Formats: sequence, structure tokens, C-alpha cells
Amino acid sequence: MLLELAIACCCAMVILAREGRGAVDALRLGLSTTVCFVLVLGLLGAAILLEPVTAWDARSIWFFHAKMVYFAGGLLKDGGWTAPCCLFSHTDYPTLMPILAAQAASLAGFWNEQLPKFALLMLLVPVLAVTVSYWRAGLATAALLLLAWAKLAPLLTDGYMDALLALYGLFGALLIGSWLATGAKLDLATGVLFVGVALGLKNEGSLLAVTLLVCATPVAALARRDGRQLLSAGRSEAIRFGGVLLLGIASGASWLILRKAWGLHNDLNLGLSSLPAIVRRLTDPEALEMILRSTLVSNHLFYAVLIGGCATGLSYVLRTGRLLEPIFCMAVASGYLAGIELVYLATPTDLKWLLATSADRTTVLPALLFLAPAILLLRDERRWRIEIALPAWLRH
Repeated sequence: MLLELAIACCCAMVILAREGRGAVDALRLGLSTTVCFVLVLGLLGAAILLEPVTAWDARSIWFFHAKMVYFAGGLLKDGGWTAPCCLFSHTDYPTLMPILAAQAASLAGFWNEQLPKFALLMLLVPVLAVTVSYWRAGLATAALLLLAWAKLAPLLTDGYMDALLALYGLFGALLIGSWLATGAKLDLATGVLFVGVALGLKNEGSLLAVTLLVCATPVAALARRDGRQLLSAGRSEAIRFGGVLLLGIASGASWLILRKAWGLHNDLNLGLSSLPAIVRRLTDPEALEMILRSTLVSNHLFYAVLIGGCATGLSYVLRTGRLLEPIFCMAVASGYLAGIELVYLATPTDLKWLLATSADRTTVLPALLFLAPAILLLRDERRWRIEIALPAWLRH
């Protein structure tokens, strides 16, 4: 994994060099922004490292898997992954976080309940760096993003993967949407790498990747039909971004291969065999009401949907010039949420218990995706203020 991260960093440096000075300048942070970055990272780091792992999922899944990797000396089949006594920990779950945590313990030379959490801090650095890059768009954008981070802070420090998945998914969608709107290759490369990290965090990362692919493909096809070249036809660029794509999916794809080879299966056992359960719950008003209440009302996700819809409408009214991005984010959010709802409809476990223990976490990512149009609207604040000030005859 360390080798993979090193290769990814080298690949990013090559892309930056090829993109030119503008790409490098885009990543430079001012003094105040750097101070905010260090302050937020320091506060989160203190909360992460000063407290031991206590939450059930964190202790019994992610960091238990990390302990298996650490004491086995690697991600090995005889490390306990197929042992009946370990199946309670959902050994089919992705292994990016356990591997990083095991490596943190290996660097320290011993295992305890705090040092492996350094992996959480490592995973926060890329998304925090992209977050502060949005702050230069204006005070309103910075305030909204800081509010989102403050709301997510407890979930970022307790060892659960849901908030990390949400942040990587949010910026993956924003960056890919930016590429679709502007053709910026660096946005595509970074977005693909972010989605690749999401693939390695939770099984829901696969749902995110499929949703992004489904939503982006027709947009890219229409752009090509209209003469916009989102990807150069040159061989060198195709090789470069093919390499980025392979790096992005390497962690998730390699684990899927290992999981199949070791005979590990998800306890939900989703597939065609789930159709009877889906039909049964679709015709059960009580089950439908329970799912919709838990995923839309109880966690206030419905408000995020309204905010996203209003922000998208305002982007059209104010003519921000990049309406494609909020529409893309709304489509991704809707598709991802539909997938989550489908999982609840198909689950073979007790529906009431599953919703009570997971709905507030599984809907964090769609909540951020539905808020993405508001982030984009505030990012383009200077442009729409100018549009409002100009007479109608000067806007054309």
C-alpha cells in the first residue's frame, strides 16, 4: 500500500508538471488558509490520537481487521479472514483503512488502541487540502464548508468510515463535475483518485463509483457530440489517465479479487435472490414508511434535498455559467440515495434494527451531495453578483 501511495504521488506530480504553472498555482494556499488548514488538522488530530477506539464498529470491524493485518504481517488469508470466529467482524469489508492502521502500528513498533488511529489523520489530509482550496472562492463558501466539517467532526474521529466516505465522495463528484463542465484534466485525475479511496473505505464506495459512471457517461457523450473534447485523443494522455484510473481502482479491485478467491461474502447477499424481499417491502406500507422516515425525515436529509434543489434553480436564474455541475451533483445524489433505499428494501436482516443502527450514517454522503449545489452557487458568487448588476441587454 505504501508503494501504491508513492506511485500515486509521483503520478500526480507528473500531471501537475504537464498541466503547467496554472495547476500548481491552483494548489497554493495563502497564509490565512494555511493557518486554518493546520489548525483544523491539529484539532482533529488531537481528538483522534488522544482517545482510544471505543465505538463498536470501529473497534470490532475496522481496527480489529487492522490488528489481524498487523499480527499476521500482511493481508494474508491465514491471518484470520476465513476463520469462523472472525466472521462476526464482516471480513468482506474493504481493507484500505485496516492496512493503513496496521502500517501506522508497524512504524511505531507496537499495537495499542490509539496509535493505529493515525491512519484516520492520514486520510483526512487530502480532503482537507481540497476543502481549503474552495475557501478562496469567498467567505460564504468557507463558512459553509467549515460548518459541514464541524458537523462531521464526531464521525471523523470515532473510527467509523462513513464521514470519510462522504467527504471523498463529495469532492470526487465535485471534481468530476468540474471536469465535465470545463474539461480540466487535473480535476478528472484528482476526482478519480478520490473515488478510488472511497472504493477502499466501504462497500458503499462501489455504489458511488457506479452512480458516478452512470451519470457522467451520457454527459461526456453529449459533450463529444457537441465538439467538446474532454479527453485528448493523443496516446500519451490516454496512457497517463489510464494509469491514474488503474491507481484509483487498484486498492478496491485487488481486494475484490482476494475476497472472491478467499470465498468471503457479504451477509446481505444482495442479488437476484433479493427480488422477493424487495417486492414484499414495496407492497408493505409500514415498511416503506419506516424506510422513508429513517432515511429522509428523522435525519433531516429532506432539508438537504430542498437546499440542493433551490441552489440548482438559483444557478439557472442567476446564470452562473456552469449549470451542468449542480445538476450532475443532484443526479449523483439521487442515484446514490436510490441505491441505499434499494439495499434497505432488499435486506434479509431485521429492517427496524438495521435502520436504527445505520440510517443516520449511510445518508451522510447523499446529504453532502445534495448540499453540493449550494457550495457551487456560493463558489460562483462573484459571477452571479455581476449578472444581477448588469442590465438584461448587456448579459447577452
